[in-house]
Amino acid sequence: MSSYFDQFPCGVNYEAIGNGGWSACYRVQGGMAACNPSGNPKSQTLVKWNNGTAITNVTHINSVDDNNVVVVTDDGKAYFGNMNNVPSTPIVDSGAIASTGGKNPMCVLVKNGNKKDVLCGKTNLTRPALPADFDVMQLSAGYGLVCALNRQGEAWCWSDGGNFGGGLGTVVQNTPSKFPFSEPVIFIAAGQNGVCGIKQSGGAECKFSYYDNRFLPSANMDQLGVTPANFAPNVKAIQMAYGKGVFINKDGSAQYYPGPTTLNVGKAVAAGGDRAAITVVNENGDVYVVDGGTASLVSGQYKAEPARCSL
Repeated sequence: MSSYFDQFPCGVNYEAIGNGGWSACYRVQGGMAACNPSGNPKSQTLVKWNNGTAITNVTHINSVDDNNVVVVTDDGKAYFGNMNNVPSTPIVDSGAIASTGGKNPMCVLVKNGNKKDVLCGKTNLTRPALPADFDVMQLSAGYGLVCALNRQGEAWCWSDGGNFGGGLGTVVQNTPSKFPFSEPVIFIAAGQNGVCGIKQSGGAECKFSYYDNRFLPSANMDQLGVTPANFAPNVKAIQMAYGKGVFINKDGSAQYYPGPTTLNVGKAVAAGGDRAAITVVNENGDVYVVDGGTASLVSGQYKAEPARCSL
């Protein structure tokens, strides 16, 4: 496992677009960032400082709540604010790599010596009660739920203590605890209705909850049921959302759940977003919004680019 994660100095998701929030945000040409607002997800708007100028040194961005964002810049700082009004006072002063967030809470992946760590909150960020030697390889957040993946392929998850936390009941506690995957995982995806991991041996393993009468990927799963062993055998990335999800396969094909329905987006490289819609980016930088198994090209002038690793 360690040799696998050595390939990713900024964590396995640093190239992905932001994976939480009710809108979807991503890095675009020129070191800027754009978002598809939750109220109008088929449009595109640039992310701006509170003086009205575009932020031009973005390495990673993630949406939080409705139209808030966490912006990570190339000097290792992280900022929090509305996508059209980001205050210039950082919430992380140095070492920031990437961020994640859903409705609540929001977390930032940071460099801590020879390891990567996590800070969570809004303006006063603190470290969750993870083991002291936890080396964070990936973060994923859903509605009230966060999971952190360590170098050993263990996913540790925690809830904000509300009625959310993936609706997973006692499986996810307020205090971080190891999630019961059957084997080590190399990728995690947290959503309002459960947690999915990509197993070291290949394929996905998911645990879903019966929350608000919604399931993913299908409506006949048992509560906290584990998907069959051959589920999505070629998957390389997953984006879960409110009762739906997108699985990206190794060949770049993208499938929408419930279904699955194959999406007409070309060769997909990343997916993000949450309740409003899921956004998929292809290898050409084209941005699509997925709604009900249909992918629509976003009406915006900016092509998406991978996030940058500033280490």
